[in-house]
Amino acid sequence: MKPLPPRLVAVLFGLTAFGLLELATRMQWVDRYVIVPPTEMAGVLWSLFLSGEAYAAVTKTGRVLTIAFTMSLLLGFASGLITHRLPRFRRAIEPVFTSYYAVPIFVFYPVFIVMFGLNDIPLVLVGALFGIIAMTVATLNALDRIPAVYLKAAQVMRIGRASALLRVVLPAMLPHLMIGLKLSITYSLIGVVAGEFILATEGVGFRIAYAYNNFETPKMYAYMLLVLIFAVAVNSVLLTIESRLAGRVMR
Repeated sequence: MKPLPPRLVAVLFGLTAFGLLELATRMQWVDRYVIVPPTEMAGVLWSLFLSGEAYAAVTKTGRVLTIAFTMSLLLGFASGLITHRLPRFRRAIEPVFTSYYAVPIFVFYPVFIVMFGLNDIPLVLVGALFGIIAMTVATLNALDRIPAVYLKAAQVMRIGRASALLRVVLPAMLPHLMIGLKLSITYSLIGVVAGEFILATEGVGFRIAYAYNNFETPKMYAYMLLVLIFAVAVNSVLLTIESRLAGRVMR
């Protein structure tokens, strides 16, 4: 008997988990003040979109996340390239990479607010700081894994540096860069939404915190479900792209 595909296993696991949670909440094994049934979360989320309340929060968070993720992607990729070209600097900075996420980055959020005011800039910076190192490490790993024969072939063919970067180096890096891409957007999402918890005037994170403080449990879980759906959808798309890129490399 052939084993089930990993994605099908993940889908079945998710459906089973939601089914058990639905059963536990409907049978009142879990107090609904603690958690509400998943179907009720989905219903409340749908009503929030129908009423237009969710659009402002989604637009705000989406705009900030897009900018933060783009910054972390570009700066992380550039810093990875530079670090790879400087071996001594890399040996000195690598311990920082391994312990970076142990640093409480959120402590800088109030400082950013003092510096830039209560606007989108502090959230963008926090989100970018969360995602940049993941992309930097992925870029270094991708460069390390490029077969030496590719670079030698480019030299033999007298391909210029810019052309070699676009036609040889970057295609060889793509499958490994996808790992950094997934981690970067995940960390950026965490940074932006968690930053909205602390001090923000709008956004999905702000709505979750506001609903929690006002004991609006169904609405709080509805917005949390929205974040979960977005994260799963984005990672599924990136995983599909990664699988196709890996398949091309294997061929």
